[in-house]
Amino acid sequence: MNLLRTLLLLTALFCGSLIASQAQAQISCNVTFNTLAFPTTMDVLPGASFDTASTVASSCTGITGTTKVLLCYALNSGTYPVSGTQRQMGSGTNRLLFQAYVDSGRLITWGTSGTGLLSVVLTATAPSATTSYYGRVAASQPAAVPAAYSTTMTVTVSGTAYTGATPACPTAALATFTFNATGTVISSCNATATNLVFPSTSFFTANIDGTSTVRVTCTNTTPYHVRLSGGTVAATDPAQRKMSLGVNQITYGLYRDTARSLGWGSTDNTNTLDATGTASATNHTVYGRIPPQSSVPPGTYTDTVVVTVSFL
Repeated sequence: MNLLRTLLLLTALFCGSLIASQAQAQISCNVTFNTLAFPTTMDVLPGASFDTASTVASSCTGITGTTKVLLCYALNSGTYPVSGTQRQMGSGTNRLLFQAYVDSGRLITWGTSGTGLLSVVLTATAPSATTSYYGRVAASQPAAVPAAYSTTMTVTVSGTAYTGATPACPTAALATFTFNATGTVISSCNATATNLVFPSTSFFTANIDGTSTVRVTCTNTTPYHVRLSGGTVAATDPAQRKMSLGVNQITYGLYRDTARSLGWGSTDNTNTLDATGTASATNHTVYGRIPPQSSVPPGTYTDTVVVTVSFL
């Protein structure tokens, strides 16, 4: 958001001694702040921070001679209350912690008053300047809900015209205006799986059962499907997958329940496992079964099943 304000400063131009008569010149200043725009693709699951930067354009007319203009910008907490040392963006009842800084190293928090203010000095030979300011979405927020976040920040402008050494920022406000901080947390998932190893046997006269685990981590409140492929034979029936050793095969099935009655396949809303992310790892047990069937030559039989996690 670009917002423009015009500030009027009066500076006294002294001639001769301090008791000499003075003439007053009007100085007019324009200020434009740009949005502090964080990425629209922030994946918070890894716990990393996200940085951005923006600028304020400051310019004054009417500066003459050795007169200088000091403009100072104080930043409030924004739409939402500060949490600890962090400002917050919001999306409904959800919050995302961030901070604004006046330095590229992000060591000096942009203050609300006194110290840590963003400032610029303008002169007759350099009456305009573009000054950067910086933002960081705090690390370690894996539980942040996927959404578009924003807050409205209020800037209070103070300033003075002077000659000689640069003074401290004045406390009297000349104007206030707003700009936005924005960013979007995206839905994200990751998954790992353990191998399913059936017990060794020589005869297939009874069910042979085994289990493995699919471990899924998805962003908070994100609904997801877990699909299991049909294996190397691309079985469409979850109970008709094949483990192979050369041309020899063993039929087996993968299921979502201990009774092995709910097949686990890859058709969404039919035979996939559905759950909702909490930002923490969730273990889903895969229940395997080799049903009774004709015996096959001894050896190690294998199949490869692909695990796919998708958002609902």
